[in-house]
Amino acid sequence: MTLTDHINSAVARYREGIALKNMMKIDIRKFYPKEYQVGMHAIEWIKEQTGEDLGDDEAAFIAMHIVSAELNAQNITDVNQITELINTVLQIVRIHFKIDLNEESISYERFLTHLKFFAARVFDHMEYEDTMQEIYKVMVEQNENAFSGVKKIAEYIKKQYNYKLTIDEQLYLLIHIKRILDMSIATREFAKNIYERLYPASTTKILTTLVAIENSDLNDMVEFSNEAVFSIEQKSSNMGMDVGQSITMEQCLYGILVYSANEVCNAVGEHIAGSISGFVDMMNAKAAELGCTDSHFVTTNGLHDENHYTSPYDLATIARAFFSNETLTRIAGTSHYTIEPTATQPDLIDLYTHNKLTNNTYPYEGYIGGKTGYTSQAHQTLVSCAERNGMKLICVVMKEDAPAQFTDTIALFDYGFNNFSRVNVAQNETNYTVNNSDFFESNSNIFGATETIMSINPNDYVIVPNTITFSDLTSTLSYEDDASDPLAVASINYSYHDVSVGQAKVELNAQKDTYDFTSPVVESDSVSQNNAPGDKIIFINVIKVIAIVIGVIVLLLLLITAIAFFRNYHFSRRRRNKIQFKMNRKNKSFGRRKRRWDRKRRMK
Repeated sequence: MTLTDHINSAVARYREGIALKNMMKIDIRKFYPKEYQVGMHAIEWIKEQTGEDLGDDEAAFIAMHIVSAELNAQNITDVNQITELINTVLQIVRIHFKIDLNEESISYERFLTHLKFFAARVFDHMEYEDTMQEIYKVMVEQNENAFSGVKKIAEYIKKQYNYKLTIDEQLYLLIHIKRILDMSIATREFAKNIYERLYPASTTKILTTLVAIENSDLNDMVEFSNEAVFSIEQKSSNMGMDVGQSITMEQCLYGILVYSANEVCNAVGEHIAGSISGFVDMMNAKAAELGCTDSHFVTTNGLHDENHYTSPYDLATIARAFFSNETLTRIAGTSHYTIEPTATQPDLIDLYTHNKLTNNTYPYEGYIGGKTGYTSQAHQTLVSCAERNGMKLICVVMKEDAPAQFTDTIALFDYGFNNFSRVNVAQNETNYTVNNSDFFESNSNIFGATETIMSINPNDYVIVPNTITFSDLTSTLSYEDDASDPLAVASINYSYHDVSVGQAKVELNAQKDTYDFTSPVVESDSVSQNNAPGDKIIFINVIKVIAIVIGVIVLLLLLITAIAFFRNYHFSRRRRNKIQFKMNRKNKSFGRRKRRWDRKRRMK
């Protein structure tokens, strides 16, 4: 059936109320996105011409016809078979190398394009001629890991379709798989659509509680107003608080993070900012301060609003600040919490988490805590944090269907812990050195240099793929002020393939005590009893300072003496010349007078 015949038939069917379900729609949209877009444009045009909206299922059928023409396939069945083979090859790559493919990357798009025509050749039993044996040998020797995937694919194709891959076919597969792996190493491929604006649902509450804890005291009493209680959707998650009741800020945080209580978010916002809208402004300001560029918050709780959105990257950025707070981290990892009755709140309230990772329905080693979210528009969302061997990872899953938000999180954590490591910057950095000052020493040793006046923070780490070394990273130095670290004088920012992997601070070594110049001088190999061996204490090296000062003074005195000598010498010479000049003038004058006197006497 030609494309025009199919469209004519489809319009007739829809007019009779008959709609066909395209079982390949998801795969078509995934593997042939350009053709699918053409199909969607065609559906819009058909609607304009006929008034019939054929829908996205028919758009996928149109795309299949286009693909069939591109691949010279005999019919739609061939396209189905080709698509199935493409999907299988991609699964082999995912499973064999234990990676998640970034479907928006250039390397993936090129690989997918190659696989379309590769699959068509398999079904047509067309073969490349072996023309690149020498290149093949070199590439295989240099890329044994990538070639192991090629062998897996070749074995499957041979067994399933009785088609033996030629050397040239294997070489092209090897080149594409190598690109995929290189991009994966660059830390991009495990992230999908990280800048896409999506609805966060209740994961919004990690920002709500972050702003709350930074602008209140845990013992504050939060009173519930009519607006706080009744402005939420009736069937949405709530703790059942009544107007006029009050609980502590700490209890509010548990209500928000453990039970996801929406009215509590509103009450907290009113308590801190005076109004819900005012608190939302504070939330947006905090997000901007953290560097979020694809976020805009409208509610305190994440209940749906078209203008309330964020991106996975921004949500991870907020989560990083959230999990840096010990109190919030502890609460986010709590599975059950009880609020006891008080004079201001008469009910016993048991709070249980909806997070199946926190309550061990899906147990995971090293899981710290997280926040779930759901609305019909946002689907399932989850922000989580886990730590192993001192390495802490944050995972964000959005727009997912249950229970995949939990299983996907586990898979991503496994990938992160298995393929990345924490590397201490101070122990590995060689491009930046801080020279020790001749004027300052440490640890009571006032004669020899034992500590620099500045150093890289020994507790700063970067997270890097296991396949690279620290020397492979790119670094830049910046001198922005950091209000949170008054000792910091600079930051070293590290990246790999333009992806940030962390930073380290260059700090002044803290001066913990002032040196007592009246106390006895300590020997060079001794350690002060008042200071622990590892203390970074800066002392002035008195002997060096005095020696240098004396040296400078001597030089100045010599310089002054020399200047005075030359000045006096020059002055004395000028004075002698002046006196001699005057005497010569006097002698000449006396001679003239004497001669005039002698002439007068002779005349008499």
